[in-house]
Amino acid sequence: MNYIELINQFWQKDIEFDFIDKEIALYFYLLKVSNSIGWKNPFGLSNSMTIAKFNWGKTSFDNAKNRLKKAGLIDFKPGDGRGNVYQYEIKVLVKGTQIKPLSDTLSDTLSDTLYSQKSETSINIKDKHKKKIGIGLAPTVTKKIKVFNPPDLKEVQEYFLSTIGNTKKQNPWPRDKCINEAGTLHDHYMANGWVQGRGKPIKDWQAACRNWIRNGIKGSFEKKETVFNKSNPEPVIHQQKPVSNHEKISKEIDYLYGRFLEDAVTIISIEPMHYNFLKQNSLVQFSEEETEVIRTKSIDYIKNNSLQNDEQQILRFMKKFAVIEYFKRKKEKNKHYAIQPKIEKSNGANQANTSGE
Repeated sequence: MNYIELINQFWQKDIEFDFIDKEIALYFYLLKVSNSIGWKNPFGLSNSMTIAKFNWGKTSFDNAKNRLKKAGLIDFKPGDGRGNVYQYEIKVLVKGTQIKPLSDTLSDTLSDTLYSQKSETSINIKDKHKKKIGIGLAPTVTKKIKVFNPPDLKEVQEYFLSTIGNTKKQNPWPRDKCINEAGTLHDHYMANGWVQGRGKPIKDWQAACRNWIRNGIKGSFEKKETVFNKSNPEPVIHQQKPVSNHEKISKEIDYLYGRFLEDAVTIISIEPMHYNFLKQNSLVQFSEEETEVIRTKSIDYIKNNSLQNDEQQILRFMKKFAVIEYFKRKKEKNKHYAIQPKIEKSNGANQANTSGE
């Protein structure tokens, strides 16, 4: 089987399985990787690097590779102790629904197919004008109409977290904000039947998410002040002044504290910059003993979640846990102030009664 036949085989399977864009992209990426290393099969591939390359969530990636395996096009298994590197194998279907590895059927003919140049006969010249079939292009079959399948809430949340909520990127949104905005978007489009402005149906829900995120970054969701001028009956709308970085971080901390009081904040939602802000404004201070307790919590969290264990990572999580500790102290302090007036009032009443006697 040559390379073109291998591609045709995929599209024949597509008629049965109706692959989605992620499954198509992953399959041809695996072909590309195998080709780049001389069609070694099986071959090692890092799942985490592949997920990062496509900017997918882990669930979407796992679903795509499991569907390709179910179709008999690939196989995979965990590596032999070399981190997260999986061993992938491209399968070739033959008559009788038997499956053979790529190396047994493709390797012998692939080089000749890809790299040998045939003479320009009259038949070849004529065939050049016919429709070409390449990677990502289906053979001449009946064109299918893609039906839009609205995503569920979990898919939208994962997409927000993998894009604007990605902590490896600059100025990511807190996890709680991503979850909240994803829910708002999902409710909005579920209510209007997944259509855009002027009633145009949505074809790509991920593009709609990106537009929603861009509008959020630009402050399009912020309230605007409307001013009416007597000489001009038309209202004049003034956009609020852009929020400074200092105000932005302060608002994020207030938001996270509110979620903390509701037992809805997690360590993932907090960033080291929140601690830096508190430290710069002299709002937090810990003794050596308290610092050691926070360090122990950070190390335990890193081990329990199988994260990279180094001093930089430990310091990062120490700052996160320090913010949680700040929230705890603030909560206790507010409780103290909440009951203080009642005690004073009670003492005053007792004094009044005593003086009356």
